[in-house]
Amino acid sequence: MMPRCATPCAACDACAPTGRPATLVEARRLLDHDEVLLGGGDATAWPALDAFLAEARGHRVWLEAPAASLTHERLRALRDAGVHGVLVQIEGVGEKLLRAMRAGDGERVIADAEALGLETQARVIARPATFPMVAPLAMRLAPRVVWLELVRRDWGKPEIEASPSSIARLLLACPNVSFSGHRALDRGYLPPCTLPSVWAARPTAFRTTLKDGARDTPNTTLPACGECALRSSCRFADRGALSDDDAGAAEAIRDAVLPWTRMRTTQQQVPAAITSKRRGPDVICTTPWTTMEVVDPNGLVRQCCSTWTIGDRGNVHHASLGAIWNGPGYQLARRQMIGSDHGALCHPICSRLHDRKYDEQAFRIQTGSEAFVANQLQIADDIAERREVVRSKPLRLAICPSTYCNYDCIMCDLGRTPRRELPESIWEELPELLPTLQTLTMLGGEPLANPSTMRFLREFDVAKYPDCAIDFVTNGSLLTEPVLARMQRCTLGDVTISLNAGTPDVYERVQRGVEMSRVLENLDALIRFRGRHHRWFGITVSFVVQPASAHTLVQFGEIAHARNLRIRLMALNPENHEGLDFYPDGDAVAKVLREVDVFEQWARRVRPEWLSEIRATRAAVAAEAASRVRTSVPSGARRLPVVA
Repeated sequence: MMPRCATPCAACDACAPTGRPATLVEARRLLDHDEVLLGGGDATAWPALDAFLAEARGHRVWLEAPAASLTHERLRALRDAGVHGVLVQIEGVGEKLLRAMRAGDGERVIADAEALGLETQARVIARPATFPMVAPLAMRLAPRVVWLELVRRDWGKPEIEASPSSIARLLLACPNVSFSGHRALDRGYLPPCTLPSVWAARPTAFRTTLKDGARDTPNTTLPACGECALRSSCRFADRGALSDDDAGAAEAIRDAVLPWTRMRTTQQQVPAAITSKRRGPDVICTTPWTTMEVVDPNGLVRQCCSTWTIGDRGNVHHASLGAIWNGPGYQLARRQMIGSDHGALCHPICSRLHDRKYDEQAFRIQTGSEAFVANQLQIADDIAERREVVRSKPLRLAICPSTYCNYDCIMCDLGRTPRRELPESIWEELPELLPTLQTLTMLGGEPLANPSTMRFLREFDVAKYPDCAIDFVTNGSLLTEPVLARMQRCTLGDVTISLNAGTPDVYERVQRGVEMSRVLENLDALIRFRGRHHRWFGITVSFVVQPASAHTLVQFGEIAHARNLRIRLMALNPENHEGLDFYPDGDAVAKVLREVDVFEQWARRVRPEWLSEIRATRAAVAAEAASRVRTSVPSGARRLPVVA
């Protein structure tokens, strides 16, 4: 709206230096859209702002301005004028730097804006001298959106080349950071071909920089442009941003379909009309209001996995899922969670007690069909009102159709016990739940070895259930190309492969199934399948932390890092396997914790986005050990495998 700010920052060369303010007539064209961004420069200085806002009532209007312009009084006036949110330009952090730059404190502005009820996002303008501030700042601002704009020179100095490796680490470590293409499409970022790991892991980081059909002639800035499927939508023209080596190493993008043109969802915060009802301490875990897990071979239902929760909420052999959902077991679990009586409901081994990922403050509303969104809003309202008998349906359901498994893992007894099946009524109840489910997780046993599971995956109708994503947990041994072909119409959310080791020899001793090389071949086939699937889905590799394999955590991390995958760590559950219970042994616990610490040090340098998962698992191991009384291993119990 305004090409320059009314009071330019010391770094004003990041803004477009020419142009004129937009006219009110031009701005009215924006009212064809429900959501509008008044950008800048400093949109608070736009002469027609008050007139436009008077006409834009009923629209979600965002306004962009430097932090220095967004005083408390100005924020209050914007809110009263109907502005929905502010996009705060942040040039630096720290009192000394902000004073030298004559810039405002963006974090303070965001806090003030949110206190007034405004939504917030940040645009961070990063120079070589200030680039190191971006990751810590983004982590503090998470989960708010942070738009990154790169300026390749410090004040009064010549431009320098950008570092693709440093930028890739930032974007992978901070999933709330994306490139900003709002003010310029030819510079201020690096294109996907120079950051292949980011494009593979989170392509939406480039979304505002790519405009389908934006160019009359194909891009020729880099050598890779000639073979790149994005050459007509990529307008990057800042050749000086890259060294000759980095330009030559650019990898042409082969898929012409932009990932965000496939099915996708976004998340929104719970409305204030609901959050204002919350009373007392936060609900630390929302699973009693969101989740049903039927993963016990005997049909027991829990709000969480059997490893982490105490007791059960009912049994599908005795009652339907609908009856159990509001039955006495779930009512008790909700009452215990409301009263912060976690000790009666949760084992200390639960990682989510330590990282608070399921805290009610973290609950978000995922966009989708009317029924799907309405159910989530009802869930949020049930939690806010601390209801024990709820009006909503489950958001997440996990089932173990069969205990059969083709593996014989040391920490699991399913491969050595008689095969057990869930009742057929489970499959009959699914159609009623699917329209409002966010995820349906299949596990086992080995779900891909179960005929009923494979029939369900093959027949799943994405058109009928557009909001439900299918997750499954597998050892990966059966995840072959022919099996994947049967899932072509299935909407996948996340596929977790239980790897549990980082080297082939330890894998064979712990997993006791097929060789690790075959599983990794199948993992790579899954990654290729994801690239051509109608919807992007997550791929996670998991690891049960135990003395037999903890020393291979770094190698496990390298496997995931090389493929840009997520990781999940779980502290060993010694239930039913007293010989594996290392928690009473202080030396064994100390050794495992040392190995976790080594992995944390590696991740801090290579994949900092994994640190939360690693630290939560470490805390779970330590908490479980602290809660146990040292006892001797009973005679005849299976002994803990030790790997030197």
